[in-house]
Amino acid sequence: FSNGTFIIKFQEANPRTLILNYGNNLTGYRTFDLDLNQCSEKKLIKTCIADVDLEDYNEQGIVYWFNLKDVINRAAESKPRKLLVDFNKPIVNSLEYTQKGNQITFYIDITEKNFDKVLLLDNSDKKPQYKNFCTKLKDGLCTEKRFFSKGNHNLTFKIIDKAGNFEIESVEFYIE
Repeated sequence: FSNGTFIIKFQEANPRTLILNYGNNLTGYRTFDLDLNQCSEKKLIKTCIADVDLEDYNEQGIVYWFNLKDVINRAAESKPRKLLVDFNKPIVNSLEYTQKGNQITFYIDITEKNFDKVLLLDNSDKKPQYKNFCTKLKDGLCTEKRFFSKGNHNLTFKIIDKAGNFEIESVEFYIE
C-alpha cells in the first residue's frame, strides 16, 4: 500500500538523475524527478525519498519503478513493483462497551477493506503508550475484553489500515 511516499536506496558514486515512474493504464503514468541533493548517505548507500500526489489513484493498483543514470549516462532500472493506493481513513460506525465490575468488553464496528489493527492507549496509565488491541475483524467487528484497575480511565483507540491511514476514537469510564 502507498500514500505517496516512496523510498529508494542505491549505491552509485556519481549519480546524475533519479526518476520515479508510476501509474496504471486506467489513470495514466507519470514521472517524478528526485533531487539527488536531498538524498542522505550512509556507508556509501544513498537513500532518497519521493513524495508524490497519488490521490487520483485512490483505491487503484499502480506499478512503480526507478531509473538511475550516472554522469557517463549508464542507466539502471529497478524491478517494477505493484501496490495499492489507499487514502481513505477507516470508518468507525460505533464504539460501545459493557462493564461487569472491572471487566470491560468493547465492541468497535469498523468499515475498512484494508484493515490492519486497533491500538489502545490508556491515558490514565503512569506511562501511557499504545498497545495492540485488535488485529482481526469478524464481520467488521473488533470485540475484546480487558480488565482495569480502580479509578477513572480515559482511553484512546487508534484504528489503522494497511496504508497507514487512521481514525481516533475515545471513551472514558470509571471503575469502582
